[in-house]
Amino acid sequence: MIKYKLIKKHEAPELSTLEKSGMKVEINLADTLRNFEYNKKQIEAIEAELKLKKALIINIVTNYPDVVKIEDKMQIACHTYYETNRYVAIAEEKLIEFKEAQKELEEEINEIKKQTGISKLSAEEVAKISKSIKEKVESGKVDLTKLK
Repeated sequence: MIKYKLIKKHEAPELSTLEKSGMKVEINLADTLRNFEYNKKQIEAIEAELKLKKALIINIVTNYPDVVKIEDKMQIACHTYYETNRYVAIAEEKLIEFKEAQKELEEEINEIKKQTGISKLSAEEVAKISKSIKEKVESGKVDLTKLK
């Protein structure tokens, strides 16, 4: 039987720390090997990215030696400004796409309710609809990247 124990209470209850115990976990070698290979790929990817970033630092310092003279506060401010602007541009585009997709989903849900008489969808019905939509997207019938 799974048991839960409150370890650290937080003013927002959902952020309280809990201990979960009494579980039995079954594993097999195939899962462990798959996890091992995944870990190995992550190590390789991080090492490659690290090598690239270190080379980039050398390149920047070589071509723009004054960059190392800039105070940390100003470097952080410049970086934060750049990253925030980048995020805003991407997020605004994605938000439009998701809102359009949400409209289509709402229309589909309303049509399902209208055609079937279902007033509230169960989790299973929502899963079926989600699967249908995913299939449409994967088959190319609906291209979420072109929604604007």
